[in-house]
Amino acid sequence: MTTPARAPSALSSPLFRGLWIASVGSGIGATMHDTAAVWTLTLQGSEAWVVTLYQSLLSLPLFFLALPAGAIADIADKRRLSIRVQTAGAVIAGLLALAAFLHWLPAWLLLAGAAMLGCAAAFGQPAWQALIPEAIDRPMMSSAIALGSLGINLSRAIGPFLGGYLVSLAGPGPAFALNAVSFIVLAFVLSRWHRPAPAPRPNAETVTSAIIAALRHVRHSRPIHRVLLRHALFTLAAIAPAALLPLTVKKLALPGTSFGFLMGCYGLGGIFVALGVLPRLRGRMSLDRLTLLGGVISMLATACLPLAKNEWQLAALLFPAGMAWLVGMSQLNLAGQSVFPHWVRARASAIHLLAAQGGISLGAMLWGGITQHYGIQIALWTAAGVLGLYLLVTLRLPVDRFVKMDLSPVASDHQHEALAWQPTAEDGPVRISVRYEIHASDEPAFLKAIAALRDVRLRDGAYRWNLWRDLESPQFISEVFLVGSWQEHLRQAERMTQLSREIEDRVLALHRGREAPVVKHFLHLEPGQADCPPA
Repeated sequence: MTTPARAPSALSSPLFRGLWIASVGSGIGATMHDTAAVWTLTLQGSEAWVVTLYQSLLSLPLFFLALPAGAIADIADKRRLSIRVQTAGAVIAGLLALAAFLHWLPAWLLLAGAAMLGCAAAFGQPAWQALIPEAIDRPMMSSAIALGSLGINLSRAIGPFLGGYLVSLAGPGPAFALNAVSFIVLAFVLSRWHRPAPAPRPNAETVTSAIIAALRHVRHSRPIHRVLLRHALFTLAAIAPAALLPLTVKKLALPGTSFGFLMGCYGLGGIFVALGVLPRLRGRMSLDRLTLLGGVISMLATACLPLAKNEWQLAALLFPAGMAWLVGMSQLNLAGQSVFPHWVRARASAIHLLAAQGGISLGAMLWGGITQHYGIQIALWTAAGVLGLYLLVTLRLPVDRFVKMDLSPVASDHQHEALAWQPTAEDGPVRISVRYEIHASDEPAFLKAIAALRDVRLRDGAYRWNLWRDLESPQFISEVFLVGSWQEHLRQAERMTQLSREIEDRVLALHRGREAPVVKHFLHLEPGQADCPPA
């Protein structure tokens, strides 16, 4: 995995270096903005559920919009989309800064600003995640991922401290204004990237079909189910210390600077583990063991937080909580990148956002509601209990073997030149049948192998799949699957991965015919339809 020695390799690229520095600055601006907004809500005397609702409104747009945003990013020019998103973020933050300088900042406006910034993030993050691999050479990818995690935690450490200091010194206006500037800087750096225009794709998808394809892929992938479930459960519970921190600080009658300092300690824990601990642990521990370790630390820190009586005791617990958050999120993100293929890259980031941000949003509302009715102590202890459940799920649903899957694209060898009738892209549905000759002794192995191939067909475009035995010649078994259109069938070939090829080869190895399995294509016709094949 990544090591500190490899990290500079990605920074050696001037393009990536500029993007990374600008993104860290933007992250600092965002966390500074959020800290100032949450502390302002707290000082205004807002109820607990209103304070935690701010975090939920930042996350909910990511939950609802990330998938269509990811589909758009997979189809559109990602650089232009990112520039537009950064510009929109600058306008929103700038308007909030103006309202703050005019001393008109009601709670509803702060919450509305959180929702709008969340919408900008929902469209920006999938495109950004998909852009990064284009900014560097493939050997630098592991370094870029490590630097990305480091950048997030630098933002978590620096932004809250600056936000807490500024809001105590001059109110939230300067923090909001600096956030607007950080959006503008990132948009400027992106505008300087002379990225070649994406090549037109003959089988390009619409936004709707891209969303359907991504959901279908997730539905029929058990490795993805495991990763998303674990990701959502971890964020649901592990967000509690950060989400309830402003209420904890207020309960102890600490100033805004203390809130910023404590949030900074949370981020510093992530920086410490990203730079000094995680690279070494990755060489000695599996992904599942690392996520278990992060879960245990997070559970213990969360359970002990209600016992803290002063600022330093809180800092001593928030530091390992930040470490655990970085370990859990980085390893689950790595697992997610390993179970999604190339053709769904931006949508994969979006689906991860659905799971992670859904957990964060629901968790913030849940722990805020429990605090409102039963107090912070019960809320934090309940979150610690959910983290215990997360540890059990991690033990029962390991993902180590899925991380090693080879999902690199491969050229498909399926040919369609021999068709006497050439369908148009929109023609469909299409039925494809593949006729295998299987010896009776090989049938159990064949049925097991083709069950895995069934999942491949359904993930890559089929909406129905069946297996049929020829009653006149029982040694012949036909695989039959339906695809919505001819164009979607062509996309199936484009979505072939090395793993898919290996699964298909295991099935073909059990075919005992002298010739290759017979493949037939059928186009659906309505009764009375008078279409004739072209001359």
